[in-house]
Amino acid sequence: MKTISIFQFISHVGAAADSRYIQAFDLTVENHGEEEFDILIQGESECGANTLMLYHMSAASKGIGSKVTVSEVPTNFGPFSLQLVSNINDASRTAVTLFAKQGGSVIAIFTQQHFSILE
Repeated sequence: MKTISIFQFISHVGAAADSRYIQAFDLTVENHGEEEFDILIQGESECGANTLMLYHMSAASKGIGSKVTVSEVPTNFGPFSLQLVSNINDASRTAVTLFAKQGGSVIAIFTQQHFSILE
């Protein structure tokens, strides 16, 4: 039995999330369940920017620690990908929101429905 969930988001020229219009993004991950888990966030871009962060997500009922926000991740209008790997096999309890930005303003919002999800 698998014990992980993987969320993947890819932005490139011509994609639904067209990288030509995304200068930066904010990412929010929330645990809506009662099981604690860890999540590894990995981002890559053509300009060589790599992001690697590991967070422990507390149960939703605890409030504190059940939500993580990563702000102002630069993409510089280039293609990028995100991969979020958790050690829980129920992706339905994880909310993921990506706020695409240009000039500091949010231009699009993508939720876990826009991510490829593997369980």
